[in-house]
Amino acid sequence: MTRREIYFYDKNSLKLYVTPEFNGDKEEFDLFKKHGDSCDKNWDEIIKEFENVKTLDEFKIASNKAQSYYHSFLGDSILPIKEAEKVTYNNEIYMINSNSEIYLYNPTELTREYLINVANKGVFEYCNFEMQVEKYKTNYSESIIYELNLKEIPNIATPKGFHLGAIEDLNFTANLDEFIRNDVDTYIKNIEKMKANLEQKPIKLKLVYSPNNNFPVAFEDDNKIKYVLDPGSDYFALVKVDTKMSEPEYNLNHPVDIEGKVLYPIYDSWLGEPIFNSNELDIKGLKMASKLNRYMSINENIIDIGSENANLNDIYKDIYNPEKIEKNLFDRYKEDSYTNILREEYYKFLEEKNIIAEISNVEDEEEDYEPTD
Repeated sequence: MTRREIYFYDKNSLKLYVTPEFNGDKEEFDLFKKHGDSCDKNWDEIIKEFENVKTLDEFKIASNKAQSYYHSFLGDSILPIKEAEKVTYNNEIYMINSNSEIYLYNPTELTREYLINVANKGVFEYCNFEMQVEKYKTNYSESIIYELNLKEIPNIATPKGFHLGAIEDLNFTANLDEFIRNDVDTYIKNIEKMKANLEQKPIKLKLVYSPNNNFPVAFEDDNKIKYVLDPGSDYFALVKVDTKMSEPEYNLNHPVDIEGKVLYPIYDSWLGEPIFNSNELDIKGLKMASKLNRYMSINENIIDIGSENANLNDIYKDIYNPEKIEKNLFDRYKEDSYTNILREEYYKFLEEKNIIAEISNVEDEEEDYEPTD
């Protein structure tokens, strides 16, 4: 027996209300032959009682009328509507929008007929995603164009839109079902996989010497798998590195623990990749430490990766302590002409980070360089 409920949002009280549960209809009662129980009408007839409902009183009347079609051997009864905090369901849910239009809120599949019917009516839920279909006309075509928009999932995915086209015209959109399977459903599966991954224990990462020169910052997990940091304008991605080719493979969609801080990725629908908020990581400091470390490694011709990684972590730990960086790095390679160029870049980095540098142990032969206060 199909269980159904109907929701109504009252604009006057700003509250959501729901009918009692309607269990089955005439066709289902006849099919299951429930002794002593019956229903006078099928659901497509019952739901008509809720068409054009505009007020809470009209919603109550419609609910009572719809219940009157159901009969129980225990005796007929009319149950009141109830206030609801949110939409919850086990089976079919219907929604009455602000324009008094009623539509199925939780479809089991996105068919052409459903998408056309629900367009411009309101939000619906499919596979735990809140969606909305919009339709409009353009100056370039007489056809009505349809767009499917998925709302943002906080802390998991940004909004996503799909151009459906003129779905009322089969000649233009004959492949609609295939498009939904290949694009919409695939996107949903990616997000569902990410949801599952976000519930897992964070992967612990430590800073290591990057295996790829195009990505100066890299991390390694307990299984020796390396991830390079790929920075964007206001985000960064952690990209798994192929162990043989040292080339990027795919973006990490899993929470990570870096220096005791747990970071969670979010799926960026425009990029089609999971990314992290750049404000949650000291990317500039990591890049500067990695650059200083790479310079030192080349200078000393270090072969031992363990030694490189140890030096790298020490450098990053002291990256905002210019006295230690001077002593352990710049003084150490003062004979190299590139040292002054690197030092200038380092102090510019400190200046950008609003860190005041006061160095008292700069060598006399470096008088031509004056660090910025």
